[in-house]
Amino acid sequence: SDVFAEVFSQSLKPIVDFLVYSVELSRVQGLATPLTLYGWFAFASCVSTITLPPFGELAATEQKLEGQFRGRHSDLIANSEQVAFLGGERPEKEVLDKQFDLLLAHCKRSE
Repeated sequence: SDVFAEVFSQSLKPIVDFLVYSVELSRVQGLATPLTLYGWFAFASCVSTITLPPFGELAATEQKLEGQFRGRHSDLIANSEQVAFLGGERPEKEVLDKQFDLLLAHCKRSE
């Protein structure tokens, strides 16, 4: 019940603050002031949504590529004796280089 009360108060406080601020601002400055502020906020949010890249998607893709690279590297470490014995250094290096190039290209693109 303590956790519920804490979550409820943390969720309710910003709403109450917003309402109190809006009412007091409209009482002191008139209704046009808060409406202008909220309209500007909505406009700026729309412009940001359209113009900024999807940072969450870019970070997820980077993590996925890093995981693939690390996985291939771990596979190489785990099978290093077999690779050395069978002379598979060149194919393994090509696979790792390809994974690294994909990761590097994505990182450069997302900068």
